[in-house]
Amino acid sequence: MFKEAKLRKDLQPLLDSYRKDIQNNPEDHLAWNAIGTLYLTCNDTEEALKYLSRAIRLNPQEASYWNNLAVAHKSKGNLTKALEYYQKAVKLDPGEIDYLFNLALTYSELGESEKAKDYYYKILEIDPEEERATTNLGVYYLNNENYIKGIFLFKKVIQLNPKIQLAWRNLGVAYTKLDEYTEAESYLRKAIELDQEDIDSIYTLGQIYYYRGDNFEALKIWREILDKKKSDAKVEYQIAQALMKIDEIDLAFEFLKDAVYHDTSFLKFALVDPLFNPLRKMTEFNELLQLSEERLKLTKRPMFIDGSNVAHHQNGKTLSLENILLMRKLLQKLGWSKIFIITGSGLRHYIDDQVQYNKLINDGTIQQCPSKRDDDILLVNSAMLKNGFIVSNDNFEQFSRDTLIKKYLKKNQVKYTFFDDDIQLIMSRNFYLK
Repeated sequence: MFKEAKLRKDLQPLLDSYRKDIQNNPEDHLAWNAIGTLYLTCNDTEEALKYLSRAIRLNPQEASYWNNLAVAHKSKGNLTKALEYYQKAVKLDPGEIDYLFNLALTYSELGESEKAKDYYYKILEIDPEEERATTNLGVYYLNNENYIKGIFLFKKVIQLNPKIQLAWRNLGVAYTKLDEYTEAESYLRKAIELDQEDIDSIYTLGQIYYYRGDNFEALKIWREILDKKKSDAKVEYQIAQALMKIDEIDLAFEFLKDAVYHDTSFLKFALVDPLFNPLRKMTEFNELLQLSEERLKLTKRPMFIDGSNVAHHQNGKTLSLENILLMRKLLQKLGWSKIFIITGSGLRHYIDDQVQYNKLINDGTIQQCPSKRDDDILLVNSAMLKNGFIVSNDNFEQFSRDTLIKKYLKKNQVKYTFFDDDIQLIMSRNFYLK
């Protein structure tokens, strides 16, 4: 928010200048559009929409105005509207690559990958060396398991620009899928050279050594990930597999427990994975299975996240949307599917990523409490109505004299602590949550 406020202050002379132009000539569509784009720059989409819409009413034949209006709607999370206006921009100016790319990207975000692919090819008809379209086409073919075509496109990308790290990583992934490990390793090492924090490339490099039978090297690489990231269910499960192959059974079980904690689905894999046959004879494994079954019963109940409380945790004056998303991601991995996020109306003014926050409100991921209403009352009432848990470190002092609510909170409130990118949940019930 503070960055946006400073930016708006810096742009104020320009805004004032364009407003004078409008006062002198209310039909000046250039000025209306210019103010709208400046508001977009400041992440004030509501104001941007007003000015951009007026510019289009004055001159509906200008493609760039439709593109700008689409950008504004997309920043609010309204992809359907954005798609409609990108289409209008492309219809008016079918040769403008940026409009075509924006349209293709929106199709992709809406899950219509085939239509996105068609527009990426239209871009390449105009400019055969357009990096973004070539990269995204490569991703399309990689996702559709056409590794040969993906490799061709990613190699073209690095010929155009050898600094595009994503292309090197995806070449490594594609060659790994084709069991061509020498080629894969060379591309992955280049990807890691370009970005030493690229967990995905490091993970796939570890897989190559695992597939080659070099479990010690694979373990060394995967432990590096946990040093960086603290926890990752996929990596912990792979480490457990590698440890089983070198007969480190007790240690393998510890990593398997960690994997199951971070993502319950890995227990299902372990139950059918022959590598873990020795573990299934252990009393501890059966206890883990029982605890996971107990947790599965609890995950059928909804979970309510106190968004304002979680956003504020350990961030001083900055309210972090990432905190809320990390909490939701953890709960999903733990098996919860019914997750409700409730926030106070004032949070939208102070959250660090207002654009993404508005998108999540518009798509229903976040329920923002109406203004002049107490979001804690909405949160607690909603949870009690649906017999759900509440994730919050709030003391809920306003309910201190309400015996029924106090009793409910004592039994169903989930407290938490952040550790870097990891979260520890503390529940009153005794089941397998760290």
